[in-house]
Amino acid sequence: MKEDSSIQLIRRDNLDVTKWDACIEQAPNGLIYSYSYYLDLVSPGWQALVMDDYKTVMPLPARKKFGVHYLYQPFLFAQGGITGENTAADSTDRFLSQIPNTYRFIDICLNHANRITAGKGKSFFRNNFILNLSDKYETIASRYADNIRRNLKKSGETPYQFSDAVNPDDVIRLAAAQMQKTTAEYRKNMELVQQTV
Repeated sequence: MKEDSSIQLIRRDNLDVTKWDACIEQAPNGLIYSYSYYLDLVSPGWQALVMDDYKTVMPLPARKKFGVHYLYQPFLFAQGGITGENTAADSTDRFLSQIPNTYRFIDICLNHANRITAGKGKSFFRNNFILNLSDKYETIASRYADNIRRNLKKSGETPYQFSDAVNPDDVIRLAAAQMQKTTAEYRKNMELVQQTV
């Protein structure tokens, strides 16, 4: 690992949470998954790489099993990666090169704004669909297909109700069942990828 003094490894308990969360909130690629409170829930003990006084950051969801330290993709954590002002490919490569060698295995998903030119081990792209909601609704709606417009009109003519009587345990069971299916598909796809490499 080539040392990059502008990127620091910071333990969770030494993190400036206010600056971290402000970076996520202000970043064009900031997502809920990288907020400190979310990471605390899905990956207790996570660490972070921080550049330029929290202008650009990267969470490191870490675990240890049988004495082996590794980075993993936590349950309900769709995207991590580099978030902030500088997410160009060279910056992404710099962050990846600063992941400590103590992590023997790395299986993480970067976010939709990250590009890689180099990096450790193998990497591959996955489909990810991001709906940009920064424009006004009228502008977004003007780009809808005719079929979507018809379906929205029909749905507006149908009475609906909101309910807060949703059992959180049911939502968790549904998410767990979906994750089992997704994990099985992921493993199958990874086997196919490895056969072609």
